[in-house]
Amino acid sequence: AYIFSGAVCGPHVLGILAKEAHDHLIYIEMFAMAFITTCAGAELVINDLRPVFTSILVQLTSISLVTFGSLTVVTYVMVPPRFMGDMPDGCQFSVAMLVAAIGIARSPATALAVVKELRCKGKMTTTCLGITMLSDVYTLLAVTLAKQYTYTACNGTLFDSSRLGFLVLMILVSVALGLVVGAGYMALISARQAANECLPLSL
Repeated sequence: AYIFSGAVCGPHVLGILAKEAHDHLIYIEMFAMAFITTCAGAELVINDLRPVFTSILVQLTSISLVTFGSLTVVTYVMVPPRFMGDMPDGCQFSVAMLVAAIGIARSPATALAVVKELRCKGKMTTTCLGITMLSDVYTLLAVTLAKQYTYTACNGTLFDSSRLGFLVLMILVSVALGLVVGAGYMALISARQAANECLPLSL
């Protein structure tokens, strides 16, 4: 729905957003994604996540592999020739892989809206939210690999493995920052609770 809305509002249909607007909206996009993922992460409890973490990894890996493989084949076979007719076969297949990599992505906003609206709790909710949150990591890895393969197949450039290393470093830094911010939140909440407990005594 979000991709369709963006396509309709973009320069090729309604023209509400110009092609140059993307560069100006990138900061809003980054803030919105950070806010949505933070809200979704707040719904996850570590103690509830540990028993189902293995199940989350198995299900997410299976979903990602099936989605990536099926979308690659469907895109390569069914896309009309006029869209990729001038490309070599290897380049067409790499573009199909790039489309399939994007298809792995899940929508944290949609999952969070359903959880909030229905007040969902329990093992199934934790599993679904965990799959939704971790799918971003799989999507980043798949898109990075597919892009590098596309550059190699279409432009004849060498595969740049440094980009994959940089992506892994970014993920590790993000995890570290998340731990620091989470520890800060916990310390702040503990301090507020301690202050509220001591307030009647001071009176």
